[in-house]
Amino acid sequence: MTGVVQVTGKGFTEEACVLLDTGAVHCGRHTSISRTPTVSAGATMVSGGLNHACAIVGSAVKCWGGDLPADVTFSGEAPVQVACYYHGCCAVTNAAKLYCWGENNGGMHGIGTSSGTGGPVSPTTVPGRALYVGPGQDHMCAVFEGGKVQCWGQDWNKQLGGLGASSDPGVTLVESGAVAVVGGQFHTCVLLATGQVQCSSGGQSEGAGLDMGRLAPVAGISTAVALSAGKHYSCARLADASVQCWGAINHSATPATISGLRTRDCD
Repeated sequence: MTGVVQVTGKGFTEEACVLLDTGAVHCGRHTSISRTPTVSAGATMVSGGLNHACAIVGSAVKCWGGDLPADVTFSGEAPVQVACYYHGCCAVTNAAKLYCWGENNGGMHGIGTSSGTGGPVSPTTVPGRALYVGPGQDHMCAVFEGGKVQCWGQDWNKQLGGLGASSDPGVTLVESGAVAVVGGQFHTCVLLATGQVQCSSGGQSEGAGLDMGRLAPVAGISTAVALSAGKHYSCARLADASVQCWGAINHSATPATISGLRTRDCD
């Protein structure tokens, strides 16, 4: 494929998608991407879950697969980010509000219960305007104005920093200074405005969260500008366009540079 602007896929999800510069979305499972587009045009972002995916198309989010609604709207608001997890998805809108839909595993939607939901719901307690959402498998975290990171869901592997499970109100992972947060199957990583990355998890993540319950800095990374998480690993893109990863991808908590990557200029 040519004209690729986004690729989405995680180790704990199985739906992989490719977004083209034409606005078309092609998806598939495991290693097979269909040449027939799921969305023919108009998409600006896509994210995949276990057996489903959702894409931003205009002022709505269109979903397919799983038990999700086909079209998700937000009462006059428009989505600016969509991020899927194991059995559902979350979105941030241009009104800086956070919504999630699909299964509410372990109370990760922050509504005070662990029962499933159909349409989009917002966490009952939020600390302010939402800027970024990064769900894991059974936990969900979001960055709010001022850089505060708040999370809901399970903490059985200390993915919430060992602070305990919560369905409402959420657990505060970072008080200020965060710009992005991502979740893996068993861990959470936060990108700070300083370019540093901090991660948390327990002992089953092979370095993805440094195997420490509390949030801890990833050694050697100080110029990160973007962050991504897989099942048992995490990766950061640095200011010089290089990519470093740690965890199961190299079985080490020490970041390693991924070789062979090329970048291209954007018009």
